[in-house]
Amino acid sequence: MSGSGAREEPVVDHVQADESLSHAILRVVADAREESVLELSDPLFDAIDPDALETIFQEHSNGYIEFSYLDCTVRVTATGKIRATQEPADGEG
Repeated sequence: MSGSGAREEPVVDHVQADESLSHAILRVVADAREESVLELSDPLFDAIDPDALETIFQEHSNGYIEFSYLDCTVRVTATGKIRATQEPADGEG
Protein backbone atom coordinates (compact mmCIF):
# COMPACT_ATOMS: atom_id res chain seq x y z
CA MET A 1 0.00 0.00 0.00
CA SER A 2 3.04 2.24 -0.28
CA GLY A 3 2.39 5.66 -1.73
CA SER A 4 -1.39 5.56 -1.35
CA GLY A 5 -1.32 8.45 1.12
CA ALA A 6 -4.21 7.34 3.30
CA ARG A 7 -5.41 4.25 5.13
CA GLU A 8 -9.01 3.33 4.62
CA GLU A 9 -9.39 1.73 8.05
CA PRO A 10 -8.73 3.46 11.35
CA VAL A 11 -5.79 2.56 13.54
CA VAL A 12 -6.88 1.61 17.04
CA ASP A 13 -4.59 0.92 19.99
CA HIS A 14 -4.31 1.45 23.72
CA VAL A 15 -1.90 3.41 25.87
CA GLN A 16 0.88 1.03 26.89
CA ALA A 17 1.92 0.80 30.55
CA ASP A 18 5.31 2.40 29.88
CA GLU A 19 4.23 5.38 27.74
CA SER A 20 2.48 8.70 28.21
CA LEU A 21 -0.90 9.39 26.67
CA SER A 22 0.71 12.00 24.41
CA HIS A 23 3.27 9.54 23.06
CA ALA A 24 0.57 6.93 22.48
CA ILE A 25 -1.45 9.48 20.45
CA LEU A 26 1.63 10.32 18.36
CA ARG A 27 2.30 6.61 17.78
CA VAL A 28 -1.26 5.86 16.66
CA VAL A 29 -1.44 8.94 14.38
CA ALA A 30 1.92 8.02 12.84
CA ASP A 31 0.59 4.51 12.16
CA ALA A 32 -2.55 5.93 10.55
CA ARG A 33 -0.41 8.17 8.33
CA GLU A 34 2.02 5.32 7.61
CA GLU A 35 4.91 7.38 8.98
CA SER A 36 7.26 7.18 11.93
CA VAL A 37 6.64 9.36 14.95
CA LEU A 38 9.76 11.33 14.02
CA GLU A 39 8.25 12.19 10.61
CA LEU A 40 5.17 13.91 12.05
CA SER A 41 5.37 17.53 10.91
CA ASP A 42 3.44 19.36 13.64
CA PRO A 43 3.67 19.09 17.42
CA LEU A 44 0.66 17.62 19.22
CA PHE A 45 0.16 20.84 21.19
CA ASP A 46 -0.83 22.57 17.93
CA ALA A 47 -4.02 20.46 18.05
CA ILE A 48 -4.69 19.96 21.76
CA ASP A 49 -3.13 20.69 25.14
CA PRO A 50 -1.48 17.37 26.11
CA ASP A 51 -1.29 18.29 29.81
CA ALA A 52 -4.99 19.15 29.93
CA LEU A 53 -5.81 15.89 28.16
CA GLU A 54 -3.83 13.90 30.74
CA THR A 55 -5.57 15.78 33.57
CA ILE A 56 -9.06 15.24 32.20
CA PHE A 57 -8.61 11.48 32.07
CA GLN A 58 -7.00 11.34 35.52
CA GLU A 59 -10.14 12.98 36.90
CA HIS A 60 -12.79 11.16 34.83
CA SER A 61 -13.29 7.45 34.27
CA ASN A 62 -15.64 7.62 31.28
CA GLY A 63 -16.17 9.60 28.11
CA TYR A 64 -13.95 10.57 25.21
CA ILE A 65 -12.36 13.54 23.47
CA GLU A 66 -12.17 13.84 19.70
CA PHE A 67 -9.98 16.29 17.78
CA SER A 68 -8.22 16.76 14.45
CA TYR A 69 -4.46 16.40 14.15
CA LEU A 70 -2.42 16.17 10.94
CA ASP A 71 -5.40 15.29 8.75
CA CYS A 72 -6.54 12.60 11.19
CA THR A 73 -9.58 12.46 13.40
CA VAL A 74 -8.32 11.27 16.77
CA ARG A 75 -10.59 9.88 19.50
CA VAL A 76 -9.17 9.21 22.96
CA THR A 77 -11.33 7.46 25.54
CA ALA A 78 -11.02 7.54 29.31
CA THR A 79 -10.14 3.83 29.19
CA GLY A 80 -6.98 4.59 27.19
CA LYS A 81 -8.25 3.52 23.78
CA ILE A 82 -6.97 5.69 20.94
CA ARG A 83 -8.44 5.67 17.44
CA ALA A 84 -6.97 7.64 14.54
CA THR A 85 -8.68 7.79 11.17
CA GLN A 86 -6.98 9.58 8.32
CA GLU A 87 -9.37 12.10 6.77
CA PRO A 88 -9.77 11.81 2.97
CA ALA A 89 -7.89 14.34 0.89
CA ASP A 90 -9.97 17.07 -0.75
CA GLY A 91 -11.97 15.57 -3.60
CA GLU A 92 -11.79 12.00 -2.24
CA GLY A 93 -14.44 9.92 -0.51
